[in-house]
Amino acid sequence: MTTKNSKIVFGIIASLFLVFYFLRLCSGIFKIADSFEYLSTSETLKKAMFFIQSNDFINAEAATKRPILYPIFLLVNSMVNIKVVIFIQTLFGILNTYMILKCIEKLKITIHNYIILIVLFTPSIFIYTQLIMSEWLVMTLVLVMTYTFLYEFTKKRFLLIQILTILLALTKPVFFPIIYFNFIYFVIFLYRKKIFSLYLFFPVIFLFSYLKINEYKTGYTHFSSIENINLIDYNLYYYKSFTESQEIADKWRNSVYEKGKQIPTYAARNRYYKETATEEIKSNLWGYSVYHFFTSIRGMIDPGRFDVMTFFKKEDGKQGFIEILNNNKTMASFLNQQNLWIIVILIPIFIMQLLKFFCFCTFVYQNKSHLFSFRFYPILILILYIFLTGPVNCSRLMMPLQGLMIIITLHQLNKFQRSLKKMKS
Repeated sequence: MTTKNSKIVFGIIASLFLVFYFLRLCSGIFKIADSFEYLSTSETLKKAMFFIQSNDFINAEAATKRPILYPIFLLVNSMVNIKVVIFIQTLFGILNTYMILKCIEKLKITIHNYIILIVLFTPSIFIYTQLIMSEWLVMTLVLVMTYTFLYEFTKKRFLLIQILTILLALTKPVFFPIIYFNFIYFVIFLYRKKIFSLYLFFPVIFLFSYLKINEYKTGYTHFSSIENINLIDYNLYYYKSFTESQEIADKWRNSVYEKGKQIPTYAARNRYYKETATEEIKSNLWGYSVYHFFTSIRGMIDPGRFDVMTFFKKEDGKQGFIEILNNNKTMASFLNQQNLWIIVILIPIFIMQLLKFFCFCTFVYQNKSHLFSFRFYPILILILYIFLTGPVNCSRLMMPLQGLMIIITLHQLNKFQRSLKKMKS
């Protein structure tokens, strides 16, 4: 960081990470439901059981649910207290702040003090950096990738990008389809540049190797068992709740799982789940596509009530806005179970989400002719990620991309300020 103001901003945001770390210590809550799956995978790695074959449904599902990068981090730090692990993650959160500011400087965006407010009212950055969750790690990888794309293309940088793409898939299953996009995009890009590089094939080779490993372990070719869980328990369940009723959605989901339990092997059962979900989507293709689109966008403006509540009590995730939007709960029931001050906190966060969403939309519109330029690739990844998350998109899932969203927001606000100055002069 080159300017005095950027150093001051960095110092203040780093201090905010320490304040949130103190609040997390006071709460004593370091895990949510998904945290135990990462810890379980870490324990499997520790016992050298990760690559062992299993025909038992529960073991096979657990063995492929979470990719191994974050569990490896947990394994390496398994000898220290959980508070120390969270502190190490906090240091990575501070590193992420540094990377955001470096990207802003590289783009020649003036760093104003209001970036502190933007970060403060994006509390998911602090919250999920200080839980046993992998979101902070994804944010680190995305920011390193973004910074790499701010320089001219070279084969060494291309290798780094391909490695980062693999690491993203090894952190969150939602990133593995991006490997296909990566391959198509860079085939076109390298063809236009009249360049050939073997690095092009690295992510694809990794993907098919990983699929083969899971097939060896379970008999079923897949990247993660989350794929079918998301389709049945969330995407299609919420779609049916929204378009029909919660009662009909419950009956459909229960009937799918009841029939599935009668199928003895993990592979055959998952093929049935996949075929059932695919058939259901095909039968309602237009309605489901529209629903998927709007719910993925909705996740961009979610203020993250569940995020804030992680400081106070464990929840099952069924108390939030998504339940209201899918007709599973009424607004009155939501308001009755909330403390007024939580709603007050969510208001400025929601306004900030709207501002970032507006800046994102205007940025994409103004740069639509540059969609296939080298520098724009991280934005395409962001767009693809949003639509891949679909009906489950929310503040938590958007957290790893918030660094990129903040950079875009600062870019647009700077541009707006320059336009105002020109109008006045």
